[in-house]
Amino acid sequence: MRDIAPSPATTVIVNCAGRTRSIIGTQSLVNAGISNSVYALCNGTIGWTLAGLVLEQQQSRRYGAASADAHRHALAQARQVADATGVARIDAATLAR
Repeated sequence: MRDIAPSPATTVIVNCAGRTRSIIGTQSLVNAGISNSVYALCNGTIGWTLAGLVLEQQQSRRYGAASADAHRHALAQARQVADATGVARIDAATLAR
């Protein structure tokens, strides 16, 4: 998010086909401490079309790779969320077992 919406004044809208994943994605960004206003698109793209709005079709746009700074920040925020929610860590040897 730091690369896509570097200004905290930028509103972020998360969407999926329905609504569940956009709600989860929105809450995940909030839990990670994003300072932007974050919203889930009401009822996802299905709600968008039911409202009579047109979806773009056959799109292939992609964002570039995350910057090193954004990657470091995302790792730190993910670790903070994991620690706050009690996610345990294991080492490689434990994983191999």
